[in-house]
Amino acid sequence: MSKSRNVKRKKSNTNKNLLIGGVVSIVALLGVFLLVRATGTAVPKITPAQYQQQFSSATTPHLLIDVRTPAEFASGHIAGAINIAVETLSNRLSEVPKDKPVIVYCHSGNRSAQAASILSGAGYSNIYDMGGILAWTAAGFPLSTSPKMADEPVDVWLKPYERPNDTEAAMNAYLSWEVDLLERIKQDGTTHFLHDADR
Repeated sequence: MSKSRNVKRKKSNTNKNLLIGGVVSIVALLGVFLLVRATGTAVPKITPAQYQQQFSSATTPHLLIDVRTPAEFASGHIAGAINIAVETLSNRLSEVPKDKPVIVYCHSGNRSAQAASILSGAGYSNIYDMGGILAWTAAGFPLSTSPKMADEPVDVWLKPYERPNDTEAAMNAYLSWEVDLLERIKQDGTTHFLHDADR
């Protein structure tokens, strides 16, 4: 009789273990499902040739980010890229526009995948992961060592009517700025304007 009780206990323990294992497996699968769903879809990959055709040669507006260290960037990077190291990307998201495609690359592809994940998690949707600069050079594309600013400098002293391709709206915006500036100077109290009567 005690032998049959031991067999029943073993069967009961085995059934409990199977039930617990099944529940743990279901919870784990549910967790993986929720994690995948929360991180969204995978960031599309883009090859160096595709980048050249789709963005660089086509002069399509975009932002190319080298997510390597500043020292790596200075040693050679893709022309037109800006440098935001992956370690600082989360703190520099204000420098990354959401209204145009963002292409990231690094040395071998690991840090670019991290950067793409950071951008995706921050709500960016038009992201491409070009992987590593190794693939760029293997494809025969050149590197640059000249520094690149986020935006090309604009001569702020040129008035809108002195700039080519500016519209009437730009001129009106400039004149509004001048009028506003004069009002702020008057309110400042540090500058006084001479009127004809004061001369």
